[in-house]
Amino acid sequence: MEECVKHRTTSDLKKEFCSSTWFGLRWYAKRLRIDEDGDVADEFLNEIPPDAPSSTDENNRKFRKFELKYTTKPAKVTSQALSAAGKIKYRVEYQGKLEWI
Repeated sequence: MEECVKHRTTSDLKKEFCSSTWFGLRWYAKRLRIDEDGDVADEFLNEIPPDAPSSTDENNRKFRKFELKYTTKPAKVTSQALSAAGKIKYRVEYQGKLEWI
């Protein structure tokens, strides 16, 4: 095993890292969702409006309540790319157009 590591070049290691990284991010791209405005995220939340205020709910007013938004659709991710800044960009189809996000 040690001999294999000694003879590997830097480009070989980069290829292995990149292929395993891209393979590992496909599952995330499949989870992406898009809402009616064209925003893309892995999940969207709706804020639940507070009930009628009462004086005993002083502590509960500090914390907002949220629920999952179920009206989103799965995003159609066509490809992935790594930007010069090191961020992963996804190419998503929305209303017949391809956009990088």
